[in-house]
Amino acid sequence: MVTTNSPSPSPEPQQVAEPRTTEVAASPNFFGQLIGSIFEPGANTAVVKAMNISFALLLLTLFGLMILSSWNLHVVALFVINAALWATMMWFVQEISKVQTNPENMPTGDPLLAQPETKKEI
Repeated sequence: MVTTNSPSPSPEPQQVAEPRTTEVAASPNFFGQLIGSIFEPGANTAVVKAMNISFALLLLTLFGLMILSSWNLHVVALFVINAALWATMMWFVQEISKVQTNPENMPTGDPLLAQPETKKEI
């Protein structure tokens, strides 16, 4: 084994990676919006999209079950109930959107800062 006593080069200062900023906080993905909507009043687009996808997949599943069960009356009834519920939910979301966009329905003050009522002693 041959070893050399040549001095090793001095270690160069390591480059410190600067933190990368991403735009995830500015525009969260679908699931981020869905989770974030928990803290927001009303229904945002992520909630409506998740609701539509869920109802569409349920309708597709029930349609497949109707075919496989030779148009069983119970499955047909579930299909109709699901379609009616989906239509009702979409109507409700539209009505909520109308109310939220009306400036007269906006609160005038912060309800969290309002003073609680005190009981009056008689």
